[in-house]
Amino acid sequence: MDSAPPALLSSAVEAVEAGAERFHAKLDLLLASVNEDVHAEVMNLVRLSLRHIEGVTSLAKTRLELIPAGHAAARASIEVVAKAAWISDDNLISERRLRWIAHLDEETRVYERSAKGAQSSSAMAHEFGRVAKAHAASVSRIRADICETAVAPSIPTAKTLLESAGSAKIYPLYIYMSQFVHGGHSATWQFRGGTDWASDKLAEAVSLGDWAVPICASWYVFEKCANRALWRVGMREKSCLPTSLAVRIREATAKLADYSTVRISDA
Repeated sequence: MDSAPPALLSSAVEAVEAGAERFHAKLDLLLASVNEDVHAEVMNLVRLSLRHIEGVTSLAKTRLELIPAGHAAARASIEVVAKAAWISDDNLISERRLRWIAHLDEETRVYERSAKGAQSSSAMAHEFGRVAKAHAASVSRIRADICETAVAPSIPTAKTLLESAGSAKIYPLYIYMSQFVHGGHSATWQFRGGTDWASDKLAEAVSLGDWAVPICASWYVFEKCANRALWRVGMREKSCLPTSLAVRIREATAKLADYSTVRISDA
């Protein structure tokens, strides 16, 4: 496949960044009038996902060889925004609150595991343990205010989150991008000249078209999930983007996707 013209990558990056600005502006407006803690956290997750996407576009503009970090950030963006959509995706505010509780419980477990993983007598273990207890106590009070006897659901897997958000076709790309986080052999292709999987040559090669996967996949899931989540928590429009900008992003990313080595355009 021929290499993508530089203008295609630039156009896709510029279009996505213009879309990101719109979402930031909408989040500012919505957060100013939010009256539910769970809704505020949904917006925070959307913002977090957006920051990861901005990381992807910044890396793409800086140096093509930074694509491993681009894949990692894109994968993170997808998982975060899909979770935001899941937390908000129920007509009953009581169910949204329970999903929020599951999200809060996850933080408690992070601190507890960090405390156990540190040397038992260290200041790190003490601090993580202290934070874990304080956070657990706060969550207990929140749970009591919501419904002391209610059981929070388990947070779905990434695969289930994407399926419920109508983005199941991106899951194969999520699996692929995860390898750049886990250090799989499939993540080191660029150091083998970008072609021969068995090559031991230190010939780094990344093409403009390789960036289609992190840019296109992350924005596709973000736009769909973020619009869905924000509409659930107070946005009156079904889309944060004006039609002209949505079309511009769609066309720019589709043109770049045509040069993807894994045929993202078929997803």
